[in-house]
Amino acid sequence: TLPMGIDFGKVPVGDQKTISVKLPNIGEARARMVGSLPAGTSFKLLDSSAEFNLGESGEIKVRYQPKAQ
Repeated sequence: TLPMGIDFGKVPVGDQKTISVKLPNIGEARARMVGSLPAGTSFKLLDSSAEFNLGESGEIKVRYQPKAQ
């Protein structure tokens, strides 16, 4: 199953925290992940794309850096 949300915990303004999220390929062929986030948010995808084979897991890293309280 995929995570429905990512918990970064408490991150003070000006600090940042990066979390890796594993996504399994449970399909029937090679998988390709492509993603983006709107500019100006407190979140950033560090890995905007990945490819992985059937039965493997792909990993993306998401960084959270709060800009204001």
